[in-house]
Amino acid sequence: MYHMLLCFHVLHKGTVFLVFQPAEEGGGGAKKMVEDGILDNVDAIFGLHVFADLPIGSVASRPGPLVAGSGFFEAVISGKGGHAAIPQHTMDPIVAASSVIVSLQHLVSREADPLDSQVVTVGKFQGGGAFNVIPDSSPLEAPLEPSRQKALYNSRNELKRELLS
Repeated sequence: MYHMLLCFHVLHKGTVFLVFQPAEEGGGGAKKMVEDGILDNVDAIFGLHVFADLPIGSVASRPGPLVAGSGFFEAVISGKGGHAAIPQHTMDPIVAASSVIVSLQHLVSREADPLDSQVVTVGKFQGGGAFNVIPDSSPLEAPLEPSRQKALYNSRNELKRELLS
């Protein structure tokens, strides 16, 4: 990083302070660092993220955001479990959760401003523990990754509305 700053004539004099953010994927690491005062008296900061699709030793940049922002949600879809052979006595949360997942894609493709890039990917979806039992609940988790903070706020509100409907 220091060499890169020198090559681009960004660093003329001063101290380079390399910071490696803890809990980057799970969130909260940067907030804790700021609260601890690690960025006090810092004049400039440059972010860096590793991308597997870039050749080794290369650095990429562009004006504006390079990747989407980050938010997170988790939901538990509740129903009434029971034996799969008598589904009429259950309220299947797996079917309901599947519908929520499909609806989330609708939010991104039809409700969001196409100029505000947004991504919703359900990365965790649990649907029970036995092949012949309808569970009582089905949890799912996903990041919300819009390109701008306003879009993140809108995504959260739309998601809440979708989950409660």
